Amino acid sequence: MATFTDLCNKHRTDKGTDMNEAHGYSSLYEELFNSIRNEQLNILEIGIADPRNPGASLNVLSEYFPNSTIFGADIEDCSRFQIPRTQTFIVDTGRSDTLDVLVKHGPYNIIIDD
Repeated sequence: MATFTDLCNKHRTDKGTDMNEAHGYSSLYEELFNSIRNEQLNILEIGIADPRNPGASLNVLSEYFPNSTIFGADIEDCSRFQIPRTQTFIVDTGRSDTLDVLVKHGPYNIIIDD
């Protein structure tokens, strides 16, 4: 079974260890999430349209958490991402009127704001 770091490197996210601007959060995420990765969770990631590799982290979450529903929020329209068990929303976290859609789909077991 692939580790969180393996998947981050596979999908070329900055959470892994291979990219030039990698910050290596994947090892911490592995430590935090490994024991619950097969549970049915609601997971929200805020900020999913990284211009270097848009949607990559949603792919990581979808593969790492095979029984979970993944929600992604970004100021950009990311509906083009066709990733299993994933829904995306246009949200400007600086505007409270756009946050309602996130509240409607919660509660969330994990929220990642990268």
